[in-house]
Amino acid sequence: MYFPIVKLADGLYIDGTRIDTIRTFKVDSSADSFSEVTVSFLCQIDGLDNVSHSLYEFNKTNSKEYKPHRKYKSR
Repeated sequence: MYFPIVKLADGLYIDGTRIDTIRTFKVDSSADSFSEVTVSFLCQIDGLDNVSHSLYEFNKTNSKEYKPHRKYKSR
């Protein structure tokens, strides 16, 4: 199993873009010479956060509100 070597001297980069919005950074190191790194940062996710909100707007139609006939109303 391959584990990448991480160097943080010049910052954190993802796909060649420097991440400056880091919220939390946690390193759990153990004696087996591998560390677990947990990073939390703010970003916009392509295809999720930048989708036009007009796609999700539902307009009311001009149809009348449903009202049951008198004989079907609960007593």
